[in-house]
Amino acid sequence: MLAGATLGRHQFRAAVLFVTLFALSLASPTGVAAQQSSTLEQQLLEPECIQANNCEMEAPTIDEITINGNKPIVKGTYDSAFSQYLRIIFGSRVYTLGVDDELSATGVNWTLSLGRLAEPLEPGAYEFVVETEGYDGSKKRAETIIVLSPTDQPGTPPVTTGVPYEPTPEESADIPRPLPPEEVRRRVSLLPLIVTLASSAVLFLFTATVRWRKGRG
Repeated sequence: MLAGATLGRHQFRAAVLFVTLFALSLASPTGVAAQQSSTLEQQLLEPECIQANNCEMEAPTIDEITINGNKPIVKGTYDSAFSQYLRIIFGSRVYTLGVDDELSATGVNWTLSLGRLAEPLEPGAYEFVVETEGYDGSKKRAETIIVLSPTDQPGTPPVTTGVPYEPTPEESADIPRPLPPEEVRRRVSLLPLIVTLASSAVLFLFTATVRWRKGRG
């Protein structure tokens, strides 16, 4: 009986010792090192400029605009290394990189493509704004105006130069036409006769006038 009680006390002490050693292992330098390693990994995930408190972000640019039948495609650049986000405000819409499929980026180059619009945008002048925000909270932007005209819409023939104008039948009736060569020759051949008749008529009138005056005298 006494031997059984002694064995139970030894087992209890062994269990307490095991729990104590386990608790000490968690608080040991090895555990602290693990916490420091986790903190170090978190810092490595952040840009170096945050650690140095010197995130100098360059302003975005707008480099190329293609009207594309009033479904514009616009391209430019931005500081991808020091930018938290990139967004574009255009046509009463806000396009955010990583959220809207219309806005994409490869490296420092961004592209806003509206080629998949169901309908082209209405003609008019649109403000186009590219905005970025740095890790330090600073914001930079680039702005321009994109003008869409009716001639850029599909189905509207473009205005060209050097194309002959084709009048309507009503307009054709009012346009003077040159005489055919045969008609010109006929009229030229009649010209001496017309001159002779006109001269005779003038001479007749002159003679009649002289005789009338002499008769009255």
